[in-house]
Amino acid sequence: MPGQECDLVIPLMSPSEPGSFAAAYRLCSREDLDIFFGEPMWCVVNVLQEGAVVDEVERVRLQLEQQHQIDTLMQSFTNMTQ
Repeated sequence: MPGQECDLVIPLMSPSEPGSFAAAYRLCSREDLDIFFGEPMWCVVNVLQEGAVVDEVERVRLQLEQQHQIDTLMQSFTNMTQ
């Protein structure tokens, strides 16, 4: 129904290599895959090396890296949907 809300459950597997990874998803019409709606849904995953301890400086660096990835993805989504 128009305007109805629902919860989505999407199983994800983290990458096997350490790093910061971001992805964005948009919903689209079943009848026309070129018609997107709603805001992008973001998923940002930080994969640390086994046994790693994150200090405050590293935590801030990861946040800045994530923000850059999100900004880049947002620009890509904007370009795709125009």
